[in-house]
Amino acid sequence: EISRMWKRSKNNYLGAGVFALCLIIIISFRPIIHPRPNNCYVISGEVEQIWSSDETRDINIRIAGNDKVFYINRGLDSELRTFKLKTLIGEHIDIYAVKHWTILDPKSKIQHIACVVNGRDTLYTEF
Repeated sequence: EISRMWKRSKNNYLGAGVFALCLIIIISFRPIIHPRPNNCYVISGEVEQIWSSDETRDINIRIAGNDKVFYINRGLDSELRTFKLKTLIGEHIDIYAVKHWTILDPKSKIQHIACVVNGRDTLYTEF
């Protein structure tokens, strides 16, 4: 009787573990929702660095005093070019970053850009 209860208990724990793992995978790999101003937060600051990746086609921006990297997904495939954006180094910009959490980046060090504004000029937007 105890042996049967132990097996049932063990199966319950295994089932709960598999369920939890599936839930974590689903949450981690969920796509970034369609950006809207209400699901973004604004980071303002001076552009410290801009670079791109030929592999991912992303354009990356680092703001002075901020340890996060902000990226424009497939930015090289849009009308944006890094050489044009490099003129922003030292300029003050506002970045609208999408509020998105994933277990692959639990501290949210890499943030998706939905909009970039320089003064009155909108340089990039997904809104």
